[in-house]
Formats: sequence, C-alpha cells, structure tokens
Amino acid sequence: MATAVHLAAVTRALRESRGRLAAARDDERRALRRELHDQLGPALAGIGSASPLRATCSPPTRRPAPC
Repeated sequence: MATAVHLAAVTRALRESRGRLAAARDDERRALRRELHDQLGPALAGIGSASPLRATCSPPTRRPAPC
C-alpha cells in the first residue's frame, strides 16, 4: 500500500515538473522571438537600405505591359 502511495506522489511530482519545464521552454522561445524581432529585424532592414549594391542590383520598378 505504501508503495502505491509513493508511486502516485512521484508520478504527480513528475507531471508537475514536466509542466514547469514546458512553461519555461515556452517562455524562453517567446523571449528569443521578441529579441530577434526587436533587435535583428531593424538591423537587417538598415543593412538592406544602406547597401551600395541596392541601386545597381535592384530590378526596375516598371509595370509589365498588359496582355
């Protein structure tokens, strides 16, 4: 009987631990996504707009002729 009670307690503790681990993983993913959005996005946009190749490599902005 004591073994079954102990097993139930250990199972419950394991389930709670897994829940905390999943929550921590989700929090870390959200923080990383926010950091990438807030820091890397503007930096990449700045690099693209300041590139010296932009003017020479950009396709013309003409519209195609209608068919």
